[in-house]
Amino acid sequence: MRQRKFLLIFLILSLSLLATAMKMSERQLVSKRAATTVAKIQLEPSTLTLEIGEEKEVNVYLVQTANKRRISFADIHLNYNKEILEITDFSAGPKFNLNLIDDDSGYLGKENGLAMLQVANDRSVTNPDGPSGDESLLLGTIKIKGKSAGQSPMTVVIDKDNPSQVVGVSRSADDKEIVLTLDSAQDGKYTVLGESPTSAPSGTRLSLKVKFQGVDGPPLDKNQNIKKVRIKVINQNFEKTFNGVKLTSDERGIFSGSLTLTGVPAGSGYAILVKGPQHLSRKFCLNNQTEKCLGPGKIVLTSQENSFDFSGLFLPAGDLPKDGVQDGVINAIDYSLWKSRIGSTLAKDLAVADLDFDGIVGSRDWLLMRNTLEAENEEEK
Repeated sequence: MRQRKFLLIFLILSLSLLATAMKMSERQLVSKRAATTVAKIQLEPSTLTLEIGEEKEVNVYLVQTANKRRISFADIHLNYNKEILEITDFSAGPKFNLNLIDDDSGYLGKENGLAMLQVANDRSVTNPDGPSGDESLLLGTIKIKGKSAGQSPMTVVIDKDNPSQVVGVSRSADDKEIVLTLDSAQDGKYTVLGESPTSAPSGTRLSLKVKFQGVDGPPLDKNQNIKKVRIKVINQNFEKTFNGVKLTSDERGIFSGSLTLTGVPAGSGYAILVKGPQHLSRKFCLNNQTEKCLGPGKIVLTSQENSFDFSGLFLPAGDLPKDGVQDGVINAIDYSLWKSRIGSTLAKDLAVADLDFDGIVGSRDWLLMRNTLEAENEEEK
């Protein structure tokens, strides 16, 4: 009885070793097959010119150059400059029934400029007509959009840490899956025409925060969440004014916004004057200013982003516009403009005399004006 049990155990172990040896042999065979299956990825067209905001299509083909296989899966990685181009859409080729990315922005590379396009076909397909005489397969079509002026290559990743991968199916009866060798690619080079809004060669970017006198929280009149101001940038040898700069309120009643200072050279010794729609202008000589500036500016503007918080010193309320024009001083004319509109909730009257942005011309607006009624002319240079 013990002898039979020993023989049975010996037989099971022998069969297990034999199966392991067969699997190792199969893996070596798959590896050998993979080495003889050669293909390349081809972008058509390889060159394109488009305008900023314009979209055009680019086809992604697989061209098999040796030992052609049926294809079951493809994961194609494309590097591009996300500052110049954007991939907005991807659709699988007609021979594939699965688009595995669902147009997710992460897979399209919108954050990092690396698109990962994945398609599959559970039936496997082989060699439909392509863009040339080669036996080529349309893996899918991407839509590219111009973001800013410049030229961006679109490179098929085939030899890095995270390369593209294509899986084929052998012609044998066992239908083994084989990873194709990608040894070359036809990359793309795409040119975007137009003037980029962020590439002004002689300007810089300015972001700022300001506070309007009498506004201590978000405007009660929600229609006044956005205000337009005038920005003047000056130093001893330079002056330039920007009108209609939009600022938006936050929950504390601090208004912020940004603009490109086109034509303003980088440098030091600047002052920035901000004038509200019903306010005297205020001169700011440095960041986080809390007292009136009496001397020359000390602001440094670089060619990159410049952020300043001027909310520590409010813009004085009371220079009301008459027929859309402010005269730079608070006096009896401003008083009469307020008095003739008291109690009004009309938008045209609020634009003139609603100084606390609460949606009605009232007594509080007069109190704000009275605080500065005898003030000198607004600050200049």
